[in-house]
Amino acid sequence: MDSALLRSIKQITLWQEDKLGFIDFDLNGQLRVQYKFRLEQMQPLQQLLQQALPDAEFVNGFKS
Repeated sequence: MDSALLRSIKQITLWQEDKLGFIDFDLNGQLRVQYKFRLEQMQPLQQLLQQALPDAEFVNGFKS
């Protein structure tokens, strides 16, 4: 299994499809990671990531 430092994440994209949220980001510019989650987890997840990765750019494609 590959590993990378969290600091290597420069951009995080969050978006919604139907009733699921998705997040994706690049690790070390080589590995693309994508996860899905329940929509009610979006705000706590985004807050956690913003605290852990204050220099990362967030692209949010969630519907209001």
